[in-house]
Amino acid sequence: HPPGEWHHIAAVATTKFARVYLDGKGGTEARKDIKNHGSSDFKVNIGGCGIWDGAGNWFTGAMDEVAIFHSALDDGDIRKIMNGFASLMTAVDPKDKLPLAWGKIKQRN
Repeated sequence: HPPGEWHHIAAVATTKFARVYLDGKGGTEARKDIKNHGSSDFKVNIGGCGIWDGAGNWFTGAMDEVAIFHSALDDGDIRKIMNGFASLMTAVDPKDKLPLAWGKIKQRN
């Protein structure tokens, strides 16, 4: 994809399948015995592949509206989020929450 274009990327994994979506369309689905990632001690890396060898395996673009859900989403859920993630959010008391901390970090840079 050409640089400068916005794209929606989502990944869904259960114990039965794993699927990656690009702009709301599901790609190839892996159907194997997938281990329960919900009970792993592995750290989640957003923007990196987890290889700490200095090989430059980091995402170099910008990300917005990153979310992790406690259950697998279906095709319809992915499309709804792609078309308007903000409308699915519920009100939250922002005190001591990540958006405020992130805003403070961004102000310093």
